[in-house]
Amino acid sequence: MNRTLVVIPHYGPDRLIHELFQSAGFSFPADAFQGDLSLVEQPAYSFLIVNNNNQNLGFTVACNAGLARLKTSEFRYAWLLNNDTAFESRDQFEHGLEVMQSLSESRGWAIVAQQVRDFSTGDAIIFGGSLECYPAGRHKSGRVSRGDWQVPSEERWLSFCSVLVRRDLVERVGPMDESMVNYYSDSDYSLTARQAGFKLGYAGKDSFVFHKTGQSSNPGEAQKPVLRQDHMAFWNKWIGGDLHSIYLALMTDPSDGRHWRADELGRQADAYPELKMWLKSFPAGQEIRFRDILDHFQYRKPPTPFSTLCNIAAELCSPG
Repeated sequence: MNRTLVVIPHYGPDRLIHELFQSAGFSFPADAFQGDLSLVEQPAYSFLIVNNNNQNLGFTVACNAGLARLKTSEFRYAWLLNNDTAFESRDQFEHGLEVMQSLSESRGWAIVAQQVRDFSTGDAIIFGGSLECYPAGRHKSGRVSRGDWQVPSEERWLSFCSVLVRRDLVERVGPMDESMVNYYSDSDYSLTARQAGFKLGYAGKDSFVFHKTGQSSNPGEAQKPVLRQDHMAFWNKWIGGDLHSIYLALMTDPSDGRHWRADELGRQADAYPELKMWLKSFPAGQEIRFRDILDHFQYRKPPTPFSTLCNIAAELCSPG
C-alpha cells in the first residue's frame, strides 16, 4: 500500500471525529485538538485533522492544507475524507483504500472517489458517479440491494466526500480554488484536472463509505450566502468566463448522441414499472435519447420518486 495522508476537514461537534475513528477501528488521541492541525501517524497512512472550529476558513482551505503536504512529504496520495463519514471496520477502511490505489495505478486515475452510502439506511447510494455539476451537482444514486452502480467508471467530475488524490496532480495543477469556500470546489478541481490531461473515476461497490449528513444538499440559513457566493465563483470561472468553451467540451455527455428505440429499451425495464410505462407511451419504432429519459424524470412533479429512475435509465443505456 502506498503511503497516504488521510485529510479530514473538521467542523462541528468533536464527537464526529471520535465516531469516525472508532468506526475505522482506531483509538482517537485525547490531545489531538491542541492546534489547528493534528497529525495522527500510522505505518501505512497518517491522519491529518484540520480543525476549522477555531477559525472556520471553509472546506476548500482545509483540503488544501492537506494537499500542500504532498509536495513536502513521502506521501503519494491524499485521501480527502469528510468528518461525518463512517466505516464498518478497519479491514473495510483499508480495503477501500487499497481498491482506490489499485484503480488509480491500473486505470491512470489521478482522483478516485468512493461509493458513498447513506449512513442511516446502509442501502441507499448517495454517490455512485456523477451527472451534471452545474447549476447544482447531480449524483448517480440508487440502492446497494438492487446492484446499482457496482462497476468502476471514469467520470467527468467527482464529489469530494471521500476521494483519493494523487501527488503528481497536485504538483501539476496546484491546490483547489479557494474562491469557492465550501461548495463547487470539488467539481472545479475535477474540471481543472481533466483540462490538464488527467483522468478521474469512481471506484464502484468494492470501495465505499457511509455518510451521515448532507449539508451541501440541504444547507442551513448560515450556509445559504456561502452557497450563493460559491455558485457565482464557479459561474464566473466556467460558465460566464473565458473557460466556458472548455467547460462545454469537458462536460459533453457522449451518450447524448446515441439513440435507442423506445420499445427495445422498454423490454430492459421490466423491473421498473414507472419507466416501462413511460416508454410504452411512445409509438412503435420511436427513437429516444438518454437525455430525453433524464429530462422527463428529472423535471416531472413531484421529482423525488423519479430521481432513482433517472439513474436506472443511465444503467440501461450504458450497461457495464
